[in-house]
Amino acid sequence: MSAPDVSTCANHECSARFDRMGKGKLAAFPVQDPEAWGLLPSARQMVVWLCEQCAEHYYVRLHRRRHAVQVVHKHEQDHTHHHHDQQHRRSA
Repeated sequence: MSAPDVSTCANHECSARFDRMGKGKLAAFPVQDPEAWGLLPSARQMVVWLCEQCAEHYYVRLHRRRHAVQVVHKHEQDHTHHHHDQQHRRSA
């Protein structure tokens, strides 16, 4: 498995290329097992980039069991939290 790098947007459906700081959003995640992520053994974090357009609609998270970077639509996050809050209120 090769690790994603910051030269391109983490969204596989996007072809944007990183050209300078200040555009888009960088995300850094600490990792305990860098080689499983396709990183050098000395690496301590996974760094990925979303372009400006994708960062408006998506966020990035790591699926640690699968050693995969996931690009998630922000509306899914809002819906998930809203659904969880409703369930939590019902059980209280």
